[in-house]
Amino acid sequence: MPSNNFERFCEENLDALDILCAQFADYAPKQGFNVAHLRAWLHQFHAQHRPLAIKLAKAIEYYSTDQITGLMRPLKKLIDEHIVTEGATPKSVFYVPFGSADESGGDILRRYRNVNKLHGLKQQFVTLIELPEKLFHENKPVVFFFDDFIGTGKQVTDGWTATISQVIPDYIPIYLAVVAGLQDGIKRVENETKFHVLCVHTLGARNQLMESACRQFSNQEKNTLKRYCDDAGNHPLGFGDHGLLVSFAYGTPNNSISVIRGSKKQSPWRGLLPNWQDLQA
Repeated sequence: MPSNNFERFCEENLDALDILCAQFADYAPKQGFNVAHLRAWLHQFHAQHRPLAIKLAKAIEYYSTDQITGLMRPLKKLIDEHIVTEGATPKSVFYVPFGSADESGGDILRRYRNVNKLHGLKQQFVTLIELPEKLFHENKPVVFFFDDFIGTGKQVTDGWTATISQVIPDYIPIYLAVVAGLQDGIKRVENETKFHVLCVHTLGARNQLMESACRQFSNQEKNTLKRYCDDAGNHPLGFGDHGLLVSFAYGTPNNSISVIRGSKKQSPWRGLLPNWQDLQA
């Protein structure tokens, strides 16, 4: 039975707290994850549920800056295989951020270029606005869009319908390269758009809190965490009710559970890894 004394609980779990602080140290929206923030998050749980809270934090699939950087070479291998399959020349391949340049797609694309030392292909890295003219001058172009994550797939399908489908002719091969994606979201994107998805890490039911394949927690533990999510609100099981346990160094997807993200504006529930838009202004 855990102690009702919060300070004693933290002392008894000092090693676990240190590990979590090191794991989330580069979380950008918090501008430096520290033990004070972790303790404040844990303090919101009832005494008997604090060990479960630590267990939840350990179960998060967290993509640190270093890990994301390390996945750029495997991503290039996937892309290169499809460049060969398409019979494309370096000059006919274009790399485009999904969304605006200052969003996650732009960050992934810059990281991809830098890690793989592709600065010599500067003319091939373009924005969506620049893309039509580039395509006009190539006989057999291939386009790779970049983003970090596919959740429900709605953002991608909406972007396809609103803009991308109007810019790229149907006959041009088009890919979406991502670090990670939920299996159902990937299927939706490929069914509803012309994108072929290239994904380094495919996530599934094992990463979804309320699914039977998520075996880190008992049914009782899942229901307990679900009650905390309900209290926090803000899409308790995340947008689309997928119940994801996923976060990236620069933000937590809105598909992840609210106990991780926090309530809107962080009151009354402060999230472990709140996203930018969920932080108090």
